[in-house]
Amino acid sequence: MRITVHIKLTKHTDGVEQIAEGEYVVKTTKPSIENKANEDIIRQLGDYFHVSKSLVTLVRGASSKHKTFLIEK
Repeated sequence: MRITVHIKLTKHTDGVEQIAEGEYVVKTTKPSIENKANEDIIRQLGDYFHVSKSLVTLVRGASSKHKTFLIEK
């Protein structure tokens, strides 16, 4: 399943929220340096979809706030 994710960097809360079919907002407190935010987003999506984080792949948007992920089930 391919999903589009909009990233919001926050200071206090993490979380995943579905805003439309195949579209999500992920909030992360991790900084966007050294790929820490992307790693946290992958972990959060794995938890949200109840899959291992190795089944969550960043397809597009590694340095963007709009990303595309592939979730394998």
